[in-house]
Amino acid sequence: MADSIVPNMLDKDMMNDIIPLIPQNDIDLILNTRVNKLEGKDYVEKIILSEGKSISFKDVIEVKILGGRVIKGLVVFSVGVKPDITLLKDSGIEIGRGGIIINSRMEANFKDVYVCGDCIYFKSGITDKVTQGRLTANAAPMAKTLGRCLAG
Repeated sequence: MADSIVPNMLDKDMMNDIIPLIPQNDIDLILNTRVNKLEGKDYVEKIILSEGKSISFKDVIEVKILGGRVIKGLVVFSVGVKPDITLLKDSGIEIGRGGIIINSRMEANFKDVYVCGDCIYFKSGITDKVTQGRLTANAAPMAKTLGRCLAG
């Protein structure tokens, strides 16, 4: 439904160079659109999109997935995540647009409150700006940093 892909990971101007390459890899990219319905009897034959648009699978190929199972009409939804931080409303813990703001020691603005994972905002060592921590690649380094900080 967004006007870019992976908006929480890359700025839109960075994606402007990548988006034209996607169709070259036989991938149909449809932005600013919502999926309303999937139709089909034994597999997805048609996707009904917002504003009356649709995608029909004329020649559906069989795809072998892990475990050797064969499937047809594969549709992948990538909808992202948004941490639920409503519990923190009026708590005094400093929050950003969708996460808890932390320092380089994984500490929130309260003594002995440490945070890591998808629900954080941290100061980037690259840009020196506060950014979201919603990347799987950040999970292990965050956990290691938190462990080291807690161990002294």
